[in-house]
Amino acid sequence: MRAMFLPEFLLIVSAAFGQIGEVPPIVIETRLRDPLFDVSVARGQFGDNVAEFRRVLGSEKDRRKPAKKIEQNIDTFLRYLRTVSRDRPSFKPSVEQKNLTLLELAAQALDLAVRLRPDIQKMAKAESRAVVPVSHWEFLSALQADLLRLKWMIGRLH
Repeated sequence: MRAMFLPEFLLIVSAAFGQIGEVPPIVIETRLRDPLFDVSVARGQFGDNVAEFRRVLGSEKDRRKPAKKIEQNIDTFLRYLRTVSRDRPSFKPSVEQKNLTLLELAAQALDLAVRLRPDIQKMAKAESRAVVPVSHWEFLSALQADLLRLKWMIGRLH
C-alpha cells in the first residue's frame, strides 16, 4: 500500500460521497508568533521612527506620518506589557499638558521617546533571561505608564 498525499485522499473521499465536482475546503495553518519577536521588530522601527520624527519636528504636516508609526510601535509594546504584567497604570493628562501648543507637545513627545528607547531595550533583554529581579515588575509598570503618556502625546499630533 502506498502513502497518499492530502489532495489524493480528499479526491478519493469526495468520490466516495459523490462530490467530485466540488472543490475541497482550503485549510490555512496559522502559527502564533513569539510576542518578543513583535517587540524586537517594533523596537528597531521605533528608533527609526523617532529619528524621522526628530528630522521633521517643525513641520506639522510632515510629522504626522512618523507620529502614526510611533503610535503603532507603542501599541505593540503596550500589547506585550499587558500580557506580562498585571499592573494597569493609567494616564490622565494634566491641564498644563492639554494647554501646550502642538510644537511644544511634539518637542516633549520627542524628548520622552528618546528617553524611553533604552528602557524598551532593557525590557526586551530582561524578558529573555531565565531569572528576572523583582524590581523588574516595578520597572515594567513605570514603562507602561510612560508609554501611555507618549501615546497620548503622539495621538494629539496626527
